[in-house]
Amino acid sequence: MTQRLFSIHVAKAGGSLLRTSLQKAYGNEFQAQYDDDPANSVAPRNLDPAHFIARRLHPVPGTTFIYGHYHPGRFAITRDDYLFTILREPIENIISI
Repeated sequence: MTQRLFSIHVAKAGGSLLRTSLQKAYGNEFQAQYDDDPANSVAPRNLDPAHFIARRLHPVPGTTFIYGHYHPGRFAITRDDYLFTILREPIENIISI
């Protein structure tokens, strides 16, 4: 099985620039996932988390990089896959907001 990369975009941590760079680097193998915004109190994952996580998604065939605002339980991630996020120094993050 091909290793897939999953990256969760944390708000105000430089993710928009990273997304643009990753889209260029991965082309058609890149999938943006932004329909699961954890900050949205009426998002389906916040209204019914058990049901939302129970419906795990499988990435589109040929996708090797999934990036965006989503709960890591959203996808059927295997031991061969790699999950990561980038965080920002907390004080600088608060000041920039």
